[in-house]
Amino acid sequence: MEIRVHLCREPPVYTAADEVSGHVILTTETQADISAVSVKLAGVATTGLLSGKLLETHQIVNIREQLFPPSNCASAFSSRSATVPAGRHVFPFSIKFPQATQCSKTPFQGNEQRSSTGASRKTHHLLRKLPPSTGNSSSPEEIRYVVEASVRQDGIIRTTKKATRDIHFQLTSILVPPLHAQVIHTQTQRITCSAGANSTFLSPPITCEVQAKLLNGPFLVTGQPIPLSVDVLNMNLESSTGTDPRQAHVPVPIPITLHDFQTMLIETTETRARGAVDSQTRFWVVQTMANLRHPFVAAAGNGGAGWNGASALMLDRSLWAQYCISSSLTPTFETCNISRSYKLEVRLGIGFGGNNVRIVEFQFPIQVVSLAGPRVETKSGSEASAEFEEPAPAYYEKEAFAKELEFGL
Repeated sequence: MEIRVHLCREPPVYTAADEVSGHVILTTETQADISAVSVKLAGVATTGLLSGKLLETHQIVNIREQLFPPSNCASAFSSRSATVPAGRHVFPFSIKFPQATQCSKTPFQGNEQRSSTGASRKTHHLLRKLPPSTGNSSSPEEIRYVVEASVRQDGIIRTTKKATRDIHFQLTSILVPPLHAQVIHTQTQRITCSAGANSTFLSPPITCEVQAKLLNGPFLVTGQPIPLSVDVLNMNLESSTGTDPRQAHVPVPIPITLHDFQTMLIETTETRARGAVDSQTRFWVVQTMANLRHPFVAAAGNGGAGWNGASALMLDRSLWAQYCISSSLTPTFETCNISRSYKLEVRLGIGFGGNNVRIVEFQFPIQVVSLAGPRVETKSGSEASAEFEEPAPAYYEKEAFAKELEFGL
């Protein structure tokens, strides 16, 4: 007897709005006594710390569907099993993802912890959105989703055969457009730039504020550029000119330019297992540029005046508009024993005339979200849509059994 799981969607990439549809295909060389055929959609979040000595597992999804005997025909079966002939038998199924984790109401062996004294204590559970697939069996954390088919066979030897297919779950969010209606997140740093030993500028020193804004609030969307705005607010306009030594008392405008620019995401994954906590940090550089000497320009509302008459200067956003957040990033999530969070670091090297460069850094706590439908990379390197549906096998065993019972065959 051979059992396998056929999924209608290939590659098997799903979101919370999808149904996992497919068929359990049973192939027998001889007739067999079958008492039950079922399929289960399961999701498990596993953490392991101290080289696997501390393990904690949460059954975040556990939905089972009985395929045979059909629930609406179960009373018609007088015996505990049915004899199926040799050949291929196909049982269709369709299971929807739950809208939240189920570990708080699912009895599961990993949901309890035992201390060194053997005493049992309940695991802490969180009711959250389903987390995305992440990690693997060799990493400290793993979130895995599977479709498992089971066939219970009666006879001289009672056995249960199983087949499993891994599926990939993507966490998507719904943000009501327009995104720019979100509260703007702003950070400001005050800097003072004095004249160097050989500088002909910045006498007296210039003091200003550098302001970085996230225009979509705390949200960064995978596959889209960072909605960033950078402004320089001049706090002492009367000091914002230098003196040309060749022309006494003739003010010279001080050019303010962007020399260096870098945006980077700091990813922190926190894992918890039996009271122990560990965190891992990864860095994702979105964009880095050096030796730009890109000028700040007068911000809108300054009447088109040159920078020397402007109270605010800004950077052209086209500098970073073509660099997008990687679509391969796992969105921000939190579940019982695993959480993933992000910070955005913006690093600016601002020049005040000549080689007077000041480094300014900002860090924003942000949420990485995915809005697009699931996209996967094929072996050829191109992107393929996960909406492709494979044709179903021709014979539906569950429907055939129901019709036979209906007509008394």
